[in-house]
Amino acid sequence: MVELCRNVRYGSSMSNKAIKDMVLHENVPMIEVADGVLLDALLADRTASRWIAARLSERVAVIMPGSQDALIERLRRQGHLPKVLDE
Repeated sequence: MVELCRNVRYGSSMSNKAIKDMVLHENVPMIEVADGVLLDALLADRTASRWIAARLSERVAVIMPGSQDALIERLRRQGHLPKVLDE
């Protein structure tokens, strides 16, 4: 179990039960776009939407594992220049 930082624990409006029930995932592929309109367009695209597991915010989404390369290639074909970070 990972212990939350004190400022997260006490600065959060989450209950203790909610914090205990949280699950930390590592190495989750994600996409962050400069403008939420691009993420809207990806989700409206029948092919690209299959590669997106969940939208976390207006500009951030979780990518289905193994779909990163296809999504990056799709963005490049559409004229976007994705910056890829492997952390």
